Amino acid sequence: MSALLLYAIGERGGGQLRAAGIAGTPLREVAAGELAAIVSEHDRRPEIDAATLWDYERAVERLMAMRPILPARFPTILEDERGVETALRRRRREWHDALGRARGAVELAVRATVSGPHPAPPAGAPSMPGTAYLSARLELRRRARELAEALAGLDALARARRVRLLTRPRLALAGAYLVERGRVPDFTARVAELDAALPAVALLCTGPWPPYSFVGGAQG
Repeated sequence: MSALLLYAIGERGGGQLRAAGIAGTPLREVAAGELAAIVSEHDRRPEIDAATLWDYERAVERLMAMRPILPARFPTILEDERGVETALRRRRREWHDALGRARGAVELAVRATVSGPHPAPPAGAPSMPGTAYLSARLELRRRARELAEALAGLDALARARRVRLLTRPRLALAGAYLVERGRVPDFTARVAELDAALPAVALLCTGPWPPYSFVGGAQG
């Protein structure tokens, strides 16, 4: 029995696409109404390895350059076309609205690390007394919140954001920002300004990526 590997949800186009998926497999549409799922067909469930993941990512990026899409995370497997069509009809409004939010935008990731001495708990039980360990964790949380406030200026350059505060000794914050393509240079320039202005903090901005963090409805 064949399996359908989902790459993205998008607006209905012309059926067969001039693009290849993993291992050169042709991509095609399964459509219902104005929406279509972009899939490739396989005899068995694809293997999860580095080469396949890179093939998949390149295919999604090619699709993103062709049309607005909601990228699916690998591997989202669909059993048959009838089930795909049912899902497209059932979630039409949700996916239509998500496509509107993502249209013309990409995802940029920002990670913040802090320097200086930090209490680092080992694997298993903490090495310091319980009260001191808890105090250290609270201090890391406080610093992460302060850092998030310092990065609030990025919000004006993004349509949406998803920020996680972390309590690791070095990595304090991981953020995803939905940014219009035309504003990407302004956003990265602002990250560079903040990186230079914040003491003992290093900011890393990567992307642009397909907007995985903002289209959870396309994940099956």
